Amino acid sequence: TVSENPSNFSEQVQRVPRFVLMGLFVLAGLYTLYFARAVLIPVALAMILSWILSPAVRGLKRRLRLPAPWGAALVVGGLVASMGYGVGSLAQPAKEWIDKAPGMLRQVEIKLRDIRESVKEVSKITEKAEQITGQNGAGKAEVAVAQPSLFSRTLVATPAFLASVISTLILAYLLLAYGGTLTRQFVRMLPTVAEK
Repeated sequence: TVSENPSNFSEQVQRVPRFVLMGLFVLAGLYTLYFARAVLIPVALAMILSWILSPAVRGLKRRLRLPAPWGAALVVGGLVASMGYGVGSLAQPAKEWIDKAPGMLRQVEIKLRDIRESVKEVSKITEKAEQITGQNGAGKAEVAVAQPSLFSRTLVATPAFLASVISTLILAYLLLAYGGTLTRQFVRMLPTVAEK
């Protein structure tokens, strides 16, 4: 217990090993990152995209004399077009796979029929053992929780996913178009050459 005396409390805190405090700080940091993931993931992805695509923007600026905002718009537009093409080209195979899924599931069910029968035998043996020991489950109620369908889960998750993709692309564009300017302004603000 912590006493009322503040000096006693500081002595008790000093007795706590340093690795315990570091562990608590790490856990607090991970907890914060978990709840801030909706903001941090698009920012991190935008930074990675800007690092990957910045050579293309610099090349457009050097060879075609395009200003950085125009080059960034061209590169991000190309990225969006290639993503759209990729999704479009995957749509037909995905539709075919979804159409074939019931047949494949029937084949899997046929193959797993033997396993299901052995599980039924084991459950019958378990019920008999419970009856013998007097634990037949009287008074137990089974509760079945209805799970949302795949379609409803997709409908719920789609707006958040689209918002995250759009914010990532906008941030990547801003970093590509104005990232160098922001870095130069930040370096100019630093007072000494060593800090710069």
